[in-house]
Amino acid sequence: MKKSIILFLSFVTFAIFFTSCEKDGDVINNYCNCDTVSYVDTIMYYDTIPYYDTIIIIPSDDGIRYIKFESTYSDDDEQVNVYEIQAFYNNINIALNKPATANSTRGGNEAPQSAIDGNANSRWSSDRVDAGPDINNPHYIVVDLNGTYKINSVVVNIQGWDSWKQTFKVYVSKDNLNWNVIGEGDNVTGIFTYNLQW
Repeated sequence: MKKSIILFLSFVTFAIFFTSCEKDGDVINNYCNCDTVSYVDTIMYYDTIPYYDTIIIIPSDDGIRYIKFESTYSDDDEQVNVYEIQAFYNNINIALNKPATANSTRGGNEAPQSAIDGNANSRWSSDRVDAGPDINNPHYIVVDLNGTYKINSVVVNIQGWDSWKQTFKVYVSKDNLNWNVIGEGDNVTGIFTYNLQW
């Protein structure tokens, strides 16, 4: 089943047109319910990941400095794995080898830095002995771009070589305090691309 979606936002003068969804799904509230519908502040977007890319309208001209991946479930025996986080600005991955921190880590070759080293065969892994991941104790990694950019896209690879499923959200921030959700997944795995429009 293939559906086309036009979202009109009454307080702006633009419309976003999506032709998507090869997967069968019900139509709920005029959305093709293939995966999830998510929000950035009051801006609506349609998330077709992992079947298609996502377009996110950023309601700010301030740019982005921080990217957070936060997981509340992993079917890898409570261990969260992220193989790569990339942030593209003018076709350059500006997240490459930038500082990264996490609230849980196994350390060594599975430290946070392994998620932004440009190697899809390395990964950050959280520690199974830590509480969570769950809604009260999420496991997360934060990448600091060391500057503010109007980035074009964020790519998150949680599939790797083992394809463990996770429930997660991806956030962006300019100050590491106020966060906007740009994507989420519910018990899924894959390589997720979030295209940002300023």
